[in-house]
Amino acid sequence: MTNPANLFWDIAVAFLLVGILTFILGKRKNCITLIGWLLLALLCLLNTLLAGSTLLSGNTLFLGQFSGIWPLGAWPWQLDALSSLFLLLLSLLGFWVCLYSAGSTPLGRTGTGPSAVAMVSLQFFFTQTLLTAQNGLSLLIAWEGMSLTAFAYILADHTRRNVRRAAYMTIVISELGFLALVVALLLPSHSHLALDFPTIRQALQDNSPVIRLTFFWLCFLGFGVKSGVLPVQLWLPRAYTVVPGNLGALLAGGLVNLGLFGILRVYFSLLGGLGDGSAFLLVLLGALGTFLGALYAVIVRDLRRVLGYSSIENIGLMILSFGLAVLFFNHGEPAYAGLSLLALFLQMISHTLAKGLAFLDSGEVQALTGRSNLDILGGLHRTLPVVSVTFLIASLSLAAVAPFTGFAAEWLNLQSLLQVYHGLPQAGQILAAITLILLGLGAALAFTAFLRLYLYIFAGRPHWRKSETGNQNLEAEVSGEHQILKSLSKLSLIGLAGISVLAGFFPTAVLNFLSPLISQLSPSLHVIGDIVPPVFRQFTPGDLLPKLGGRLLAWLPLPGAVVQPPSGVASIAPTYVLFWFLIFAVFAFLLFHAGSRPYKTRTVNTWTGGLTNYGPASQYSATAYANPYRMLLGRIGNFKVTRNLHRGTSQAPLEIGVQADMLQILSARPYEKVFRSLRRRIHPLAKIQHGFLSGYVAYILIFLILVLFWAAYSR
Repeated sequence: MTNPANLFWDIAVAFLLVGILTFILGKRKNCITLIGWLLLALLCLLNTLLAGSTLLSGNTLFLGQFSGIWPLGAWPWQLDALSSLFLLLLSLLGFWVCLYSAGSTPLGRTGTGPSAVAMVSLQFFFTQTLLTAQNGLSLLIAWEGMSLTAFAYILADHTRRNVRRAAYMTIVISELGFLALVVALLLPSHSHLALDFPTIRQALQDNSPVIRLTFFWLCFLGFGVKSGVLPVQLWLPRAYTVVPGNLGALLAGGLVNLGLFGILRVYFSLLGGLGDGSAFLLVLLGALGTFLGALYAVIVRDLRRVLGYSSIENIGLMILSFGLAVLFFNHGEPAYAGLSLLALFLQMISHTLAKGLAFLDSGEVQALTGRSNLDILGGLHRTLPVVSVTFLIASLSLAAVAPFTGFAAEWLNLQSLLQVYHGLPQAGQILAAITLILLGLGAALAFTAFLRLYLYIFAGRPHWRKSETGNQNLEAEVSGEHQILKSLSKLSLIGLAGISVLAGFFPTAVLNFLSPLISQLSPSLHVIGDIVPPVFRQFTPGDLLPKLGGRLLAWLPLPGAVVQPPSGVASIAPTYVLFWFLIFAVFAFLLFHAGSRPYKTRTVNTWTGGLTNYGPASQYSATAYANPYRMLLGRIGNFKVTRNLHRGTSQAPLEIGVQADMLQILSARPYEKVFRSLRRRIHPLAKIQHGFLSGYVAYILIFLILVLFWAAYSR
């Protein structure tokens, strides 16, 4: 039997080899690129099985170490429960994305060529070393490699100017975050240069609380750049608009999780604790990210930007859960801390599956129409029925509609937030009340955003024309012999949507899967028993749940089908919802087709408010749909409306141009104003960069003389 540690490194090396060989040979033959994507899908599947088995076992898989690197200390690698979950999610998403890319390769779309195979393979290699690194330096090297591959994802269509600007913004913010991580690792001073985790942890314990606090917030900003946490999220909406659909699915569904992984690794492996002040700030940042992300998702008109702001909203929910967990740990409530962590991981699973699916669907929409503006889309349900259904599933999950995974995650988050009064001072209770308000507003706005998104893409009548984009029907783009490959793309959409649906309707199976991880991070919480009552396995005649039908689904390989937090004040059971829905659907079908009806079927036109020639121009636009939210919350973003008369007179206008502008405080625009002002002020200093070597040598000599004088007089 193959050693799991050897299998892990074999997979990592195979990722490298597949990428290099495909990049070299794929430019000559398209079949090499196709084989490369299929091999990557196979490797991702092996990764999924390895990470899943490690997570279920609850054990830590030691992968070896480099011990001869002096004076930097040992470089160990190990696959524990935390890294197993992140590797599992990324590999599972990568499997479906690689299948989708293989099916899209004959179409010649951007992001499916040999260079894309090389980028994805390098990203998985660096990600595997990042998730298992137990040394600060090896972690930084892997982090930088992963960040460069993410930069390459965004730069895939580099011939367009807006793509280059978005990629430039991404790499600048990423490198600033990397600089913060370097400073953080150098901050805790100790007698030698070893950067292995036990040495860093001991050095932090020996330093003052100020150093430990500075260390955490530098790591929070450095790692949080990748996830898009406040206030370092400005690259994310712009990058999402230009990245190809398949690569964007990996970026938005998988790589953004790695920032959260870094934050959790720092807390659990290096710090071991934070003060209440930092925890309150985390909760507040999470609540603000949730509210503002959902608000801008309602307002913006670009499909990809909506998905970008939705990621900010979801990451805000995860940061809020993490802050609540820290608060509960500090106040002696480890069971509720485990509940908050459970909500965090369930939210991450939901976001990974749904956001990856939404990006793949958005790639199909843009490939057909060449558009991403909601005001000029519409009517795609008949043209893209598979995309329409799968995008609806992704939207329902991201909007936290019951009983999809997003609902279960937000419901657990709400339950943990309602218990924050245990042992907290009055200031903490006030903060909890404010957070509840922001969370409720964010949930309502997120639902509105994805309702608007789906309606104005797939419902109604289309505003776009094929003749304008130069694209034909997607089914006609490939020849007959490539239809099997094209079906891989549909299969990947259906498979990813199916997993998302199953995770929502069977949440206890997901919670059972997360149980070993929660047992490691919070041993006081037993997921099976405290969260999932095991009524399928053991119960007494006086128990309430069996009396209410808790054992109807005892044939399922689950301990129970009811989710009930430790407080016991509420419970949900999406599995029973599915069960009774199927029962009533069969009953309705039989009732509808049994016997004859006393009336004949009539067909009438849809009521159109008196309009006999109902066309796209008569439809309510996406901008008009979002206008009440702009008007209501306009002061938050300095909302302005400019009206220009194009034809006619002011008393009888024939054509009016209306431009709505809003200061998007989650984008780069506020930062750009600061940078431009700073650039104007320091412009005279730029003259020292004159390009003459003699001048630079003179600077060095002057500086050296000043240093020598300072050293002489300081003795």
